[in-house]
Amino acid sequence: KGRFLAKVYSPENWETFNIMYDEIVRSIDEIIKVSDEKGYHITEMATTGESAGGCLAMLIAFRYGDDAPVPIRFVMQESGPASFIPELWTDVDSQKKIEFVNNMTGENFALEDCDSEKYNEAIAKISPASYVNENTIPILLAYGAGDLVVVPKVKEPLLEALEESNVKHDYILFPNSGHSLYNDPDKMQEYRAKMKEYVEIYFQN
Repeated sequence: KGRFLAKVYSPENWETFNIMYDEIVRSIDEIIKVSDEKGYHITEMATTGESAGGCLAMLIAFRYGDDAPVPIRFVMQESGPASFIPELWTDVDSQKKIEFVNNMTGENFALEDCDSEKYNEAIAKISPASYVNENTIPILLAYGAGDLVVVPKVKEPLLEALEESNVKHDYILFPNSGHSLYNDPDKMQEYRAKMKEYVEIYFQN
């Protein structure tokens, strides 16, 4: 069977997560279409990425999964932001919360919108953790204990949601590493072995 592993890279030129998500969805649709036209029939896929790419890999797997042109079997990601609730990132006042959410979502919230239903919905839309339910596909995650870019609290809603929904997942903590996961070669070896295992188990024979 044809398989497609979609590697999502962190952007060089920053856009909102909604814009990047839409671009990736269109790219996947086009790849599947052109592959079919050329006789290369992709029948299943998985997503993977690091940092912002890891967040997008989760969003594609969780948010786009039911509408994808072929089944998405699993997702693998390293150091990806799992939630954009501002308080998880830092202690911020209302004005900085609004600025943070506007930057991430592309919306134009005013100070009085802080904590409104629309404001919370905008955060949830770009937060992979908000999509987790009992039907969520398997996921492999890697995070550095010393990450100063995506701080440890940001992954907690995802891990809690995966546990509560009894979703198959493997979480590998890199105890001596920051955002780039460079300082734990043994854990990287474990992560790569688990990646191979996911491919062997979740792609259909």
